[in-house]
Amino acid sequence: MAQRPKHQDSQIESVLNEAEGHGWSVTYSNGKFTCRCACGSHGHSIRQTKQQWRAAKNLRSQLMTCWH
Repeated sequence: MAQRPKHQDSQIESVLNEAEGHGWSVTYSNGKFTCRCACGSHGHSIRQTKQQWRAAKNLRSQLMTCWH
């Protein structure tokens, strides 16, 4: 399995790694990361570009909806 590219923001990359540890699949395509939960009913995408200062905290809150 090929490894996905890292997000340029280290805090967001940390959240993506944590989500993968909780069963989310993270893929990269067309300049954005797409996250899907293991049950398949939750998803979220985030761009590779520079984010707002609270983006990592907001992303973590959104992904926590389906952590196993």
